[in-house]
Amino acid sequence: MIHRDIKPENIFIVEDPTSADGERPKIVDFGLAKLGLQLRAADPTHTGVPMGTPLFMPPDQWLDAKRADEQSDAYSFGVMLYEVISA
Repeated sequence: MIHRDIKPENIFIVEDPTSADGERPKIVDFGLAKLGLQLRAADPTHTGVPMGTPLFMPPDQWLDAKRADEQSDAYSFGVMLYEVISA
């Protein structure tokens, strides 16, 4: 699954009694998500239409939201970590 909108607002800290500190992060808001093997015809995105939060979007997702893949989420996660750590 490719989320396509990883950002701090979509990461919640939830209780988890099995975790060492009693909490864990949880990714929410799968409104732009797609399955990695999803058929193009079923994909609600269109060529040339950027979808996601601009600050956290990788360059290739700006050009075409259909090109977003696992690497796009990794890029967004890296930008999010940088923002959280440097704030």
